[in-house]
Amino acid sequence: MNFFEAQFEAKQKTRNLLVLFFCSVLIISIIIGLVLALYLTSSFEMEMVGMESTIFWYSFLGTFGFITIVSLVRTEYLRRNPRSIFANLGAIEISGIQEEFIFEQYLNIVEEMSIASGVPIPSVYYLPDSSINAFACGFDIHNAGICVTRGALENLTRDELQAVVAHEFSHILNGDMNLNLKLTGTLAGLLIIFKLGRLLLRS
Repeated sequence: MNFFEAQFEAKQKTRNLLVLFFCSVLIISIIIGLVLALYLTSSFEMEMVGMESTIFWYSFLGTFGFITIVSLVRTEYLRRNPRSIFANLGAIEISGIQEEFIFEQYLNIVEEMSIASGVPIPSVYYLPDSSINAFACGFDIHNAGICVTRGALENLTRDELQAVVAHEFSHILNGDMNLNLKLTGTLAGLLIIFKLGRLLLRS
């Protein structure tokens, strides 16, 4: 397996996904514009005659603009408060001297990886979950954080845990977290449309 070739293919897939993501926002805006135009013109036939195109464009631009604004606001919030993601997931920050060996070992491994990679020591969290998993979060190497589940801390050997932490450091170093947080912000814009639609249906 050629590492650089695989890395290039992964980046190409990411670019393709970003294009599809943007297209989905456009499609949703178009559908909402069409639905509103048809609904208003059918409900107010006399008053709305000949205004279908105008209603569509206002609805389309309004929806697209609303999604964009919500996404930008959410992305900026995540940029300023990356630790909110850890808090929302129920992750617990650990630092200093720990009584439990697994936490002390975890901190030592993070410090080792920081020295080896030249990346500042990130905030260190663990998730009280029995599964084996880990993730990194943050917009840049200066405000990053790493989280590992308790299941990983208890069940992996030191070498295995070191490999997991090293993998998360690669996400920090390559800026993958930045992309993930931006996508999370954009998803917030799409979710607000879903929530508003559900609210309208209920009312």
